[in-house]
This record gives sequence, C-alpha cells and structure tokens, in this order.
Amino acid sequence: YKGSTGCIPTPAGSYSLARATAPLECSPGSYSPSAGRANCTSCEPNTFQAASGATACSSCSPGEFYQMSSGSCVDCPQGSYSVGSVDTCTLCVAGTYEDTTGATGCHACPVAYYCMEGSAAPLPCPGGTTQPSSLSQPLTSGDQCVACPPGTWCSVGASAATNCSAGTFNDLERQQACTPCAAGSYQDVE
Repeated sequence: YKGSTGCIPTPAGSYSLARATAPLECSPGSYSPSAGRANCTSCEPNTFQAASGATACSSCSPGEFYQMSSGSCVDCPQGSYSVGSVDTCTLCVAGTYEDTTGATGCHACPVAYYCMEGSAAPLPCPGGTTQPSSLSQPLTSGDQCVACPPGTWCSVGASAATNCSAGTFNDLERQQACTPCAAGSYQDVE
C-alpha cells in the first residue's frame, strides 16, 4: 500500500490550485518569486516577462523599449528616446532631435535649423532665409525661417544675413547670393 503522507510545495515560477496533481507554470506577463504559491503575480507597470515559468519580471534599460513581436528590449529609433519605458519610446518634442538609436534624451535644435516632432536630424533654414533674430528658442518648423532682406544674402542654414560686399548688390529679398555690378556701375558699401 502506497499512500501520500504530505504535499510538495510548487517550485518558484509555478503555482497550483487546491487538489492539484502537478504545478502549473506562470504564464508570460506573470511570475512566482518563491515556492508554494497558489497564484502568480502580474508584472508591475514598466516591467515585462516574455517566458513561462518566470520567477521575476524584467525592465528595459534606458534608451530601450519592449518589443512584443520579438519578446525582447530593443533600442529606441532615431527621433525618440526612453528612460526605461516598457512598450514605447517617446518622440522628441518639436525644437529637439535625436540622431542616434538607444537615446535617453534629445538635443536642442541649433540656430537657423528647425526640428519637428520626432526629428532624427535638424533641418536647415532654406537658402535665402535665416532664423529671426527676435526668436531665442529653437525653431520647430521651416515656416519660422524668415526671408533675408534686400542688400543681403543667406546660404542654407545661415544663422544671420550677410551684407553684399562692395562691387555687388541685391535688390530682392530671399536671395542666396549677391549680383555683381555691371560694367559702367559700381557699389562701394559693404
């Protein structure tokens, strides 16, 4: 005659209900940290567990997010960052950019460049335009770039308008170069 004289505690990573004949593994997204558990605990916010039978949940490192399809942490793409969030990265706000993957923050857009939300690189003000001198914060749209006035020129990404040099002129706004004076005329102001 073989009878039972006691019950065996379920191992960590598993649980059992009353009258169980075998332990059940904790399902993905839950864990059991110790033996003898009647249930598994759901992973806390900002943690995950992709495997069955887990004894703990994991969290992604800063600059990563949890990708469900691969069941692992992957680097945030360019134009975004994380401080350890599980399932998503945060887009860089307008006026900032991030040109690397796995970032934990974003960079301010340089002068005479603009950065829209989620920018992976700053974009220069077009030729013939520049950043308004009255605006001290980073540009968030190309529409904020202003035309360079007559008598000046602006290259792509110019931080300020450049006066036409002696012997050249510009009678139009929004120009990338000055026009040389024709034979028989001159301009001596810089």
